[in-house]
Amino acid sequence: MAPLQNVTISIAVIDHGNPNLLCTPAQAPTILFFYIANYLAHVATVKSYPAETMTELSVAVILALFFPSSGIIRALDSIFRHSRLKNTNDLQKAARAGALCMVVRTRAWPPKPGDLIRDVEIKETAAQIPTTPATSRVQSTESCDDMRESLIQNNDNGEIEMHPTLQAGYSTVIGMGLGRAPEGYSFTVNVPSWLDENLRTSLTTRRIAKRGCKIHGVYSIPPGYEFAYVPSDTVVYTESTNLDRSSTHKIEISSAYSVAKSVISVAQTIYAAITLYRARGNQIELYGYAAFGLTVTPYIIMSILNLLGQLATPDYPTFYMVHSEEMDEARRRGAYFDGVVGSLSIPSNSTVPWIVEEISNSTDLILRQGDTPANGNPINTFSTSEIPMTIRISIIQTAYEFRIPSCSRFDRKSPPKDCDWSLSDKQRQIKSRGLLIFWAPLAFGFIPLLIIGLLSRFRKGRSTTFQRAWIMSWLVVGMIMGGMSNRMSAVLIPPHKKSIKSFILFRSYFGRVLKFVALFGICLVPAIGGIVVVGQMISNYGSCIRIRN
Repeated sequence: MAPLQNVTISIAVIDHGNPNLLCTPAQAPTILFFYIANYLAHVATVKSYPAETMTELSVAVILALFFPSSGIIRALDSIFRHSRLKNTNDLQKAARAGALCMVVRTRAWPPKPGDLIRDVEIKETAAQIPTTPATSRVQSTESCDDMRESLIQNNDNGEIEMHPTLQAGYSTVIGMGLGRAPEGYSFTVNVPSWLDENLRTSLTTRRIAKRGCKIHGVYSIPPGYEFAYVPSDTVVYTESTNLDRSSTHKIEISSAYSVAKSVISVAQTIYAAITLYRARGNQIELYGYAAFGLTVTPYIIMSILNLLGQLATPDYPTFYMVHSEEMDEARRRGAYFDGVVGSLSIPSNSTVPWIVEEISNSTDLILRQGDTPANGNPINTFSTSEIPMTIRISIIQTAYEFRIPSCSRFDRKSPPKDCDWSLSDKQRQIKSRGLLIFWAPLAFGFIPLLIIGLLSRFRKGRSTTFQRAWIMSWLVVGMIMGGMSNRMSAVLIPPHKKSIKSFILFRSYFGRVLKFVALFGICLVPAIGGIVVVGQMISNYGSCIRIRN
C-alpha cells in the first residue's frame, strides 16, 4: 500500500478571515449564474396586462431588470383590481381586469343617412369665423334647450327654421368625413368623459389599433371605427340576454392563472432570501451596505408582489368584444362581428338622438332630433316641445362648434364627472394615477433600503466610494423610474400599423432605440454600472463553500 502524501494545489484559496469558508476565484459561469438566479429569474415573473403582445411583455421584462419598480407597479395594478376576489360574473371580472373592448368612432368618422347620434354638444366660439377651415377656440357652453328657445323660428309657410349661425354650426357634422372640414365649419369627434377610467391603473393609454392586440372572435371593421377600452366599472350584460336582464344565464370568459409564474415567484423568493441571509456574514463586513448580496432585495419585493398579483387578478390573453350602439352603426356600413360576449346598457336618462337624413332632390343632408327615423322605430322628441329640431346644411359663417362623442353614454357603477372632452390620441383617460406610479413604488422602494440598513447598519466596511455610489444609485433610480415605464415602452415599441406622419428614421426599430437612448439613456447608466460592479465584487470575493469545523 502506497504511503499517503500531501498534494499542494496551485489555486488561490481564501477564507476572508473565516476558517469555515473556502473561497476560490469566481469564474464567468459563477457570475452569470448569480445574474440569472437573482435578477433574470425574478423579472420573468412580471405580471402581464390583458391582451398584451409578446413585444410589449418582452420590453416590460427588460425594463423590470433595470427598474424593479416597473414590475412592482404592474403587480400593484393587479392587486388594486383584484377582479378574482369580486363576487360577480365573469363579464364583470373581465371588465374589472380591463379585458373588454368596444367599437367607437374615430376622428375621421363620416356620418351617413340613418345614423343616430347621441350626446352631442354645441360649443359657442369666441366670434364668428370667416369662411376658412375653422380654428376657433371654445369659450362657453349653452344648453340645447336654451338655444332651441332662442334660435328656432317659424317662416311664412309655417316650417321650422334655424337661426343661420346655429344652423351652420350644427350642420358641420355632415361635412367632415374625408379628414378635413368644409370651409366655415367646425366639427370634431372627441373622446367623451364617460370613457374616463375611475380606477387608479398603470395600464397603457395607447390605442388598441396601434398596439396590435389580439381580440377574441372574428371581425371586420370599416374605416371610421376602431376598438377602444371599456372602463373597469362598466355595467355589462350577457349579449344573448340583453333583452331579458333578469335572466340567470351564465357566460364564461377564458382567463388563466399562471401557475408557472406563481411557482417561479415562490422559488425565487426563497432562493433570494437565502442569498440575502448568506450576505449578512463576512460579505457585509467587507463591502458594508454595498454588498452584492443585498442588491437582490428589490427583486424579492417584486417577486412577492407578483405572486399576490397573480392570485388577485387572472391573465387575459385577448380582449373580448362587447356590443354597443356604435357596433350596430358599423354593421350598417358592412362591419362584421362574431364572438361578442356582452352588451353595454344605455342609461334610462339618455338624450334623444339626432338622426342623419337625406333631403329629397338634393345632395344635402339634415340632422333631425326626435320624430321617427327611416327604420320606423319611434324616437321621443325634446320634453320641452313637440316640434322636432331640423338642421340644414349651409355654408355660412358660424360661431358654434359641433362636437360628437366617439361613443354614446353607457351605464357605469361610478360614472365619472362630466368634463371637457379630449382630442387626444389616447383611448384611456386616467384622472389619477400618481398613487400607483409614483408614491406606491417610492414606499416599496423604502423597504429594500430598510432591510439593507438593518443588516448592514449602513456601515461602509471596506467598500470603495466607487462601489457604494454605483450600488446605491442603482437601487434609488431603479425604484423611482418605474413610473416612466409606459413612456419608455411607447418609445421602444413601434405602432402596429405605421403612421404616415412618422419620421422615416423612427419607423425602424434601430431608430426607436436611438430615440430611447437619447431620452432615457441616462437613467440606464446606474443600473448598468451597478450590474458591472456586482460582477467585479463577485469576482474579487470568490466562489465560496462553507466547511465544517
